[in-house]
Formats: sequence, structure tokens, C-alpha cells
Amino acid sequence: MILTHFVRGGQMTAGGVMQADTSTAQTLTGTDQAAALEALELPALTTAATHG
Repeated sequence: MILTHFVRGGQMTAGGVMQADTSTAQTLTGTDQAAALEALELPALTTAATHG
């Protein structure tokens, strides 16, 4: 799901990873699920920047 948002977003950068995470979280119906996913944004950004 996040990968789909990442590719559709067209930003193949570390910031694009974070944006895809945010975009995906906005599609979830459960607020707890969305919050848990959004809590992973900074670690995802950091990992993408480190390995990207």
C-alpha cells in the first residue's frame, strides 16, 4: 500500500517515502492504525536518507 503511494507520488526521494506514509495513513479508517503508521514516518525518512 505504501509502495503504491510512493510510486504514484512521483517523488523518488527520502521525502517521498515520508509523503507516501502520510498519504497511506490518510486512507486508513482506524485512527489508531493511522497514528501508528504516522509514528513510523521519521524512522522511514531516516532509513531512506541513509540508504538512498
